[in-house]
Amino acid sequence: MDKALVARESFDREAKEILRLRRSAPTAIQSAAAAVTTMLLVFHHMGLGAVWLVASLMAKKEIKRILKVPVNMARVCLIAVGYPNESP
Repeated sequence: MDKALVARESFDREAKEILRLRRSAPTAIQSAAAAVTTMLLVFHHMGLGAVWLVASLMAKKEIKRILKVPVNMARVCLIAVGYPNESP
């Protein structure tokens, strides 16, 4: 978090609004989403089929165990990648 914004929050309406938005939408998730989008484009360019999966995160405990995800890491999505059988 930007210390300058936090220091100004008590008297600067704009700083307060910026911090409110940052707290309501963590930038880590936004950054991950941008990275995933770029990865999907790269996979397509390579001739691979790829799909962004979030429904699989409903089984968080099982996926964490199977993939041995470290406790300090959050899963945003899974990406299934492969060679397509046909071209649309």
